[in-house]
Amino acid sequence: MRLKQQYEFRKQRRLISALVCAVALLLTQLADASEHSPSEHDIKAAFLVSVLKFVHWPADKRSPNDIFTIGIVGQDPFGDAFIQVEGRSIQGRKLVINRYGQYQEDSDFSTDHLLFVSDSERENLGKILSTLTSSGVLTVSDISDFTAHNGMIYLFFENDRLGFDIHHQVMDEDGLKIHSALLGHARNVIRKPGKNTEIVDSNDNGTR
Repeated sequence: MRLKQQYEFRKQRRLISALVCAVALLLTQLADASEHSPSEHDIKAAFLVSVLKFVHWPADKRSPNDIFTIGIVGQDPFGDAFIQVEGRSIQGRKLVINRYGQYQEDSDFSTDHLLFVSDSERENLGKILSTLTSSGVLTVSDISDFTAHNGMIYLFFENDRLGFDIHHQVMDEDGLKIHSALLGHARNVIRKPGKNTEIVDSNDNGTR
């Protein structure tokens, strides 16, 4: 039992290190392409791209299309942050950024793998999330009460460091599974009572 615990601990540390390295690499690319140090939104953009590698999507998201899609609804706060990575390969898939602009009643985000909800859409947050129930779309935002509205990942800065909260219950109900190492790295995790966290193999992100 002790050897198994040590193995799981080492596995979780490797996954966290992999995410940190992926974010650091993207930030280095951003810094090389600009004359300024990475901003908070640069760091958040790097997280959005990197977290794609650590989520297992439901079967209907494992389409034969060789793309990974990140949607942005509302005012795009990222500026040029995605320029260096848009169109590049992530886990063997081309990264595509869908910029929707302001939310409209007929907006359809169901084909995205990840949807970032901009702070400019705070008033429409409930409507946006209600359209994504059981859609298998990973929802992320920096709106402060995001998880209280059943958003999946809330991003924030604390002491100049990026942190995140995870609504694991909503993710699980939507068929999304996240690496347990990331759950351990989150500030807060909302879990369904009595539900055990499922560990996803680091070599399978569920998009095949």
